[in-house]
Amino acid sequence: MGHVFEGLYGFGKDFNAAPELAESVEATPDGLKWTFKLRPGVKFHNGDTVDAEDVKASLERWRAVGPKGPGLATVTSIDTPDPLTVVLNFSTPMGRFLLLMLGSDENKFVVMPKEIAEASTTPGKLTEVVGTGPYKFVEYAEDQYVKLAKFADYVARDDAPNYQAGKKVANFDEIVFWIVTESTTRVAGLSLGSTTLSPKCLTLSTSA
Repeated sequence: MGHVFEGLYGFGKDFNAAPELAESVEATPDGLKWTFKLRPGVKFHNGDTVDAEDVKASLERWRAVGPKGPGLATVTSIDTPDPLTVVLNFSTPMGRFLLLMLGSDENKFVVMPKEIAEASTTPGKLTEVVGTGPYKFVEYAEDQYVKLAKFADYVARDDAPNYQAGKKVANFDEIVFWIVTESTTRVAGLSLGSTTLSPKCLTLSTSA
């Protein structure tokens, strides 16, 4: 789902936190207040524009149901003074760990529309899969495949590609992840080559 969802920050190639949907972040010297400025004009896959209320709802959901959510236990409030500003207030100082936690390579914080975040209160369950990434979710067939399609209205960053962050380009109209549950079949696929390319579609095999 890294192709589908994006967060405020992601891991850069040096495994430091790099901005993704955030344009900037500023922390007070005491580490109690963190102010995130969002990139303007970013679109969700449903056509809506990302704003601070979406980020706030996504943060509150992640804090409640995400495995790393307890890292925000000392948040006293999440404020949205304007559509492109999100402020996290803490009861105890929060250092750079905050950015590394939000941009984690696993259980990463991602932004989704407010109504979906508020309706998806069961861990691991979403009422709808809508993100801001270069590809949008199309279909999941249990134990068979996951299909993604290029998002025509994707708003890319201007900086250089940087692992999870930086500029992202969708080079294929479609990506299909085939789920291969049998280990012997996976080994055979690796031996024969389990990735296929065409001008419009990338097909990959995966175990999960």
